[in-house]
Amino acid sequence: MKINAVIVLYNPKDEFLSRYQEMSSFFDTLYFVDNSTKVNESLVKELTKIKNVKYVPLNGNKGISYALNEGMNHSLIDNPDYVLTMDQDSRFPVERIDDVRKILEENINSDYGIISVNYNSNETDLNIREVPWWITSGNFINVRIYRLLPQGFNDGLFIDGVDQDFCHTIKKAGYKIGLIPGISLDHQIGNPVFHRILWKKFSTFNYPLFRYYYLFRNYYYLYRQDKKFYKKDYIKIKYFQPFKILFYEDNKKAKFRAAKLGKKDAKKGLLGPCPHKL
Repeated sequence: MKINAVIVLYNPKDEFLSRYQEMSSFFDTLYFVDNSTKVNESLVKELTKIKNVKYVPLNGNKGISYALNEGMNHSLIDNPDYVLTMDQDSRFPVERIDDVRKILEENINSDYGIISVNYNSNETDLNIREVPWWITSGNFINVRIYRLLPQGFNDGLFIDGVDQDFCHTIKKAGYKIGLIPGISLDHQIGNPVFHRILWKKFSTFNYPLFRYYYLFRNYYYLYRQDKKFYKKDYIKIKYFQPFKILFYEDNKKAKFRAAKLGKKDAKKGLLGPCPHKL
């Protein structure tokens, strides 16, 4: 069974190199798609020394969805059975690779378009659990099924909602999303600050302004495409995100302006890179 990996880079740190070197022994080919605004030349130099690494420069930030599509297009030339998609700062549990391979082999002819490992979890169950969607980092995409899809990742979304939208494409085509709950990668999601109100625990991220534009634009847009599938995410963005900005984040006025512009563009169906000066 042949497994490639696609890792999207965005201004990566030198410290990530050891993770990439660790992975290289366990996958057939690793494609590093560089979506950076400033290329880390020293890291790229070390990466390209690894025998089974291929480096794909994008010469600027084209968005996570575009980068993933580029990685998949390059990887498909090798005709692998699965392609693992990873964020640059996630650490794949290579010590569990034999367990992962066994599960993937057993399900290679199943209806699972994606079989993903968990993240930041202490679960031990190795039985696949069907889920409505899962994050992109740690996904093993079944290439046989991927080739049958009407599209890959939606370039227009740029960032935010890309993973939900891709899983939605798979499910609409009649296939499933699977999770291996008992195998987990270390996955960093920004720099969260945790809060609690009574029994409810939640986090804030104080994202850059452009992220609020994409969050509101993309989820408002996706909800208009399928109200049932995106309902939970839409509610979080419409009601809970403004609450977090108002009471727990700084630069409130600018963030609400970015959100307003995003909602306005969603109604117009305008996608792609943010056209506004935020």
